[in-house]
Amino acid sequence: MREIKFRAWDKIINEWVYFTLEELCNEVGDFSIMKNWCQYTGLKDKKTLTEIYEYDILDVNGNIIGNMFENKELLDETEKDLKDPTNLIIQRLGTSAWCTTHYAAISRGCTDSE
Repeated sequence: MREIKFRAWDKIINEWVYFTLEELCNEVGDFSIMKNWCQYTGLKDKKTLTEIYEYDILDVNGNIIGNMFENKELLDETEKDLKDPTNLIIQRLGTSAWCTTHYAAISRGCTDSE
């Protein structure tokens, strides 16, 4: 079974902070200053095998090109959809949209850690 991991944006240091569910439960860190929480999906991108988190954006080849929070230039004016429809936003785990994006990521060459 894979370890449950998260990342969240630290509003003080302005960067992503990565942590496990165990660290969250044991309150290792000040999680009150975090925003844009994303869970690790169990997927890794095709090129660098980088961990893929919720709201990461993949190109047609299965490589991470950004995320919805830091790369607004990849989004349309609503900031909910992509300018380039060949790219893919990884949706939240446990939603019906997650299943669709999971299979789309696998079909683009991403690997599943399970």
